[in-house]
Amino acid sequence: MPRHRPALVLSALLLLALAADAALAETAPFGLCFSSTAESPAPEDAVAGLRLGVLARHRRMAGLSILLLANDVLTPEDEGDGKDGTADGIQIATLLNAADRSDLFLMQAAFLGNGIGEGAALQIAPLVNFAGRSGSRFTGVQIGAMNQSMSTGGGVLQAGCLANGARRLRGVQIGTLNSTADGGGVQIGLLNASIGRTSLLIPFEEDDTEPPPFRGVQLGAVNRSSGSSGVQLGAINWTETASGIQVGAVNWAETSSGLQLGIANVVRADCFGAQIGLVNVSERLHGVQIGLFNDALSACRGAQIGLFNVYSGSRQDLSAIQFGAANMAGGSAMFVLPIFRLSF
Repeated sequence: MPRHRPALVLSALLLLALAADAALAETAPFGLCFSSTAESPAPEDAVAGLRLGVLARHRRMAGLSILLLANDVLTPEDEGDGKDGTADGIQIATLLNAADRSDLFLMQAAFLGNGIGEGAALQIAPLVNFAGRSGSRFTGVQIGAMNQSMSTGGGVLQAGCLANGARRLRGVQIGTLNSTADGGGVQIGLLNASIGRTSLLIPFEEDDTEPPPFRGVQLGAVNRSSGSSGVQLGAINWTETASGIQVGAVNWAETSSGLQLGIANVVRADCFGAQIGLVNVSERLHGVQIGLFNDALSACRGAQIGLFNVYSGSRQDLSAIQFGAANMAGGSAMFVLPIFRLSF
């Protein structure tokens, strides 16, 4: 085929689209349309089929819409029949794609960003993808530098080289920074956070409800959650209420009924679970500590097994087993022999 043949074919298609615009764009909701302006179609018009142009605002779309600048399928606030703003098919634009919702499935691909209110969608953009709103349901995939989902229903896979934010996560976040207010799934990144009413991208609305615990797996250098009933695996793990597993160099919890496994394990209040590491510290121990150095600060009603076991509180809060080379309980002198000490 001669080298100029593809250019001729493309020119013919554009001329055909331009000719079809006068016959189809104003009178029929289905066809091949070419739009070079940003004028909106009449409220009863819709785009079904193929749309080529520079910039356009549709009331509805079903098919393929390729625009040089931006695709916009939104419902005006002052009018609409309940189906306006629906987009199903493919939106491709250099700058932006936007849709109020999709009934079936929508794919959006743009350089700057994509946005959809609710429905099912695949969003691809080098910069920003935005989906969902409070009370809506969004299910889909977001791939970009930064991804944000404000949906309170559905499931999402977010893959962002910079940051991912989800109001309610039921899926997977993969990125440098991952954030959710209500987490259930997997977070993989440098920093993972599930702390409620906070996003790394856009703040979520404030409310008085207690943020739920993260139910799933956090895998990263630093993992932070308001509560965790799953697994935290990282260099530093930090949660208020732990009922799952923390595995890392440093594990920190306000209260714990789970397992801490690391170099240093700290529980600032009550520990009903197990601490296994080189250094284990609990304010009030009700479970077990296994390590080189174990310390219960104000109450010890469990077991300490290690080389050095220390209880610093008063005797009325002591009911424990200590097994180690050096055991000290209730402010008494340190006992080296015997290595087993039972205090009640």
